[in-house]
Amino acid sequence: MCSKLEYADVTTYTIFFDAYFKQERIRDVLKWFSHLVLKTALEPMQVLALVNSLFSRLINKNMIEEAGEILERMTQRGQQKPFLFATSYELVLTESCKQGKLGLVQHLLSVMVLYNIGTTPKLHGIVREAFGKEDKVDQIESKLRQLTELRCTGHAPGF
Repeated sequence: MCSKLEYADVTTYTIFFDAYFKQERIRDVLKWFSHLVLKTALEPMQVLALVNSLFSRLINKNMIEEAGEILERMTQRGQQKPFLFATSYELVLTESCKQGKLGLVQHLLSVMVLYNIGTTPKLHGIVREAFGKEDKVDQIESKLRQLTELRCTGHAPGF
């Protein structure tokens, strides 16, 4: 891809990502996905569908940890408006719970609290169930309470 891609539109990125996935060039997908979320001038709402599609495709390739890393970096866009998509977090967290990646779940929930990203009761249930299977619900309860407070009031306790 050319170095001018930070000025590309969503359609251009979609074409490149489709080609990379078709050729099984997953490392290139990860490289340019990171570029998309960190260095482009695109507005968050312009890329929401593409971002969630890429997360789904990475999950299908069993790359949940890589998806989690990119998800966290979406909040660190410097002077640009961060990508704070609750739907993206729900997608990655749900699959992390299914795969038993509880450390990743705890970390991403902490990021959600830090950046005031709300969540749904459905995700709470999925997280509680996953931690319950390991008898670790007490480890996650405080984060879930903070996220519930976010959903109800728009800000986390202590913020």
